[in-house]
Amino acid sequence: MSRKKTLPVKNVLESKAGARPSSVVTSATFQGPIPPPSILQGYETIIPGAAERILVMAEKQQQHDHSIQKIMIEKHHGDFRRGQYCAAVVVLALIAAGAFIAHLGQPIIGGILCATGLASIVTAFLAKSKRPSAQPQTNTISQRQ
Repeated sequence: MSRKKTLPVKNVLESKAGARPSSVVTSATFQGPIPPPSILQGYETIIPGAAERILVMAEKQQQHDHSIQKIMIEKHHGDFRRGQYCAAVVVLALIAAGAFIAHLGQPIIGGILCATGLASIVTAFLAKSKRPSAQPQTNTISQRQ
């Protein structure tokens, strides 16, 4: 059976008689992939070439971010186009079904189907024209005065 020994711990704070303990805490933060020049110089001092490696890493990360954004924009555009094609097929099917049903002798039901298809087209165009534009408007002479 083994016994654990407890070793006496020196009290570091009492190393000098009557001295008060003090500590200094320094904190610095920065935002972004590249540290401030003073920190970058510190890396370069410790590891020669580290600053260049950090800058190359930041450039590669930026290229990666841009490529991801480009892919996302292209996918969003493709989804938008597919939605437009599907909506066009549905609207054309409503109008064709309405015309066919009207031809079979049910003009009211056929008219309702055709009107529904046409109303959806008109609503889509009106909703698009009411959206705010993505580009800012330029100042005209009357607005500057």
